[in-house]
Amino acid sequence: MVINQPKSKEKDSNRFISEAFLTHEPTTNIIQRISEANSAKRMNEHVMLFEKITPPMAEDVLTINTSNRPIDKALVKKYTKIMEADKWLFAGQMWKVSKSGILLDGQHEAFAVRDSRTTQTFHIHTYLPDECFVVLDDGKKRSAGDVLAVMGFRNYNILAAAIKAEIYYRIQGKVGANINSGRVSNQEVADWTKEQNIDLMERCLDYSRSDLHNKFPYLTNSTWAFVYYTLSKRHIRLATDFVDLLSRGEDTLHKSQNWAIQDVHKYLKHGFRSEGFDPKKNLDAKLKFIFTGWNAWRKGDSPKPKLIVDLKADKILKPL
Repeated sequence: MVINQPKSKEKDSNRFISEAFLTHEPTTNIIQRISEANSAKRMNEHVMLFEKITPPMAEDVLTINTSNRPIDKALVKKYTKIMEADKWLFAGQMWKVSKSGILLDGQHEAFAVRDSRTTQTFHIHTYLPDECFVVLDDGKKRSAGDVLAVMGFRNYNILAAAIKAEIYYRIQGKVGANINSGRVSNQEVADWTKEQNIDLMERCLDYSRSDLHNKFPYLTNSTWAFVYYTLSKRHIRLATDFVDLLSRGEDTLHKSQNWAIQDVHKYLKHGFRSEGFDPKKNLDAKLKFIFTGWNAWRKGDSPKPKLIVDLKADKILKPL
């Protein structure tokens, strides 16, 4: 069965620009001083105040940038231009280092110091818990994809979107923009990978990227993965059959057996704008059609002129 295929060993290319620094031999004493601060016995000695960071020091610090989120090249370029123009202002910015000696926060500024060939002032806070990464902000809000990247997952942004969809649907019964309560946090996404079936989600995502989205691009990769995962939790083999049939062209479907899937396929591709629902703009309407079609298909309902879907319902139907 497709869902049981082994996970790809493919590694994300260019995940960390800092990998080039792993062979760099430090030329300053900044790493040694960070290590000493990290092992200090007094709490106030864990913080290095008003450090004048030179380009060689920044380059040395980047050798401990081994488990950070992917680099935002545009942000580095922005910081570099500001520093080159002598307009970078010190406002208490603090680089953060974990108890295990890993740079948690400050990588974009370190790259900018190196690239601008300027000296800038920063505080450096050491002896922080490694897991505090998910709540840090390095001048650019950390996304759930950033967190998953650091945790070692491939396709982290798409995976994060699929996981968020699953959380929203399971808790609130809807996935789109009209969410009733607070947004899913980065910590919740990280916790999901430990508490739910992450292996199944990754396999669903792999198949969505390699097959389903290519055949039927009217659903995004993350939506395909969420749908495949949700249905697989009900019945893995039938879920695989269903998404395979749904991704095909409607002309390839046998009307008497797969009429419900055919109707869903037509809606996702063309929409029923006469009823005020554009599938390009309403994700929850798509999911209502998909799960209603799944239920009719799985029960073996006899063919009807049209699949009846309650598009105005507050919540998305639960699949059988």
